[in-house]
Amino acid sequence: MASRLHHGAEAGSEPAEWLKPPTPSSTIILVFTEADVAALRHPMQQIHDAWPMAGTLLVRDAARFRANWLSSRPDSSCARTENRSRPAALLREIARNAILIVINTDTGRPLDWLGSVFGHIVLETFVAPDISDETLAAILMRQTQIALTHSLRHMTLI
Repeated sequence: MASRLHHGAEAGSEPAEWLKPPTPSSTIILVFTEADVAALRHPMQQIHDAWPMAGTLLVRDAARFRANWLSSRPDSSCARTENRSRPAALLREIARNAILIVINTDTGRPLDWLGSVFGHIVLETFVAPDISDETLAAILMRQTQIALTHSLRHMTLI
């Protein structure tokens, strides 16, 4: 029996979904592909322990996720209320000053376009697939600190 996930979708039916939904005040969103789940489980728990409001977005099919966004974009604008794509629906839930920390364990950049949906800053982090949990946790903690610092600066400008 398939597990029920956030937004009522059955596991695997959507190209992406929240593993840990963001709160309205979340400024950190961890984003990774299904291929990276096992490598990131322990380091993600450390991030969530340090920053419990951080959201976690799992992208099951990056190509289909992007194609859905591209096919749903209005020709004249990409306003938050007009785009009805799955990426827009998910990213509409997070604050304007949220930073997307995209974790990649391979050399491709399947999610580098996410900042184009609503203008969120994307901080891409490339790590070797065989990196130790401790090293990866330290890298992600540092990226999160950088993102929070930037997010707080951005909030004062809005």
